[in-house]
Amino acid sequence: MPPELTLIIEGNITSSIANTKQQRIDGHLRHRILTSCGDANVMMGSKHIDPALCIYIGAFLICIDNKHLTAKVPRGNGTLCRVLGVKLNENAQSYKFKNYYGKKVWTVNAEDVMWVECEHVNKTSFITQLESQIKEFTSQLDFTLNEIETEKIKSKLDDLKNKLTKK
Repeated sequence: MPPELTLIIEGNITSSIANTKQQRIDGHLRHRILTSCGDANVMMGSKHIDPALCIYIGAFLICIDNKHLTAKVPRGNGTLCRVLGVKLNENAQSYKFKNYYGKKVWTVNAEDVMWVECEHVNKTSFITQLESQIKEFTSQLDFTLNEIETEKIKSKLDDLKNKLTKK
């Protein structure tokens, strides 16, 4: 069986007829597009797209989102992020393993993906400061006196990290 942490999200490839109706294309042609084309070969309107997104937990991606990201560095488009997880629709019929490039991997059609969860890689200076405070408190000999303060800082840190997470 393929590893659980690796997934290829395949594009839902259809053929547009007279810009009004869409129909599925032949399975053989769809397979050729998914396994041999990249973003230099496939267009969606005026945008280049990759027909198959190969990801794994911990993979680095670039955030492109005009609705939820601010323009400030390090939170604008092009920000480095890391994959935390993928949520599939219930009973995702397309979730199965296939042979890609001589390796067995899990695949799923993009229609069966509810969301991909990512976190920003670049930490703010405030998060870095809180992490160093936690390290300092836990390294002290009398941990019991600092336990309440450490828990408060950990809670603040968790809240900030949750704000950096994007679904």
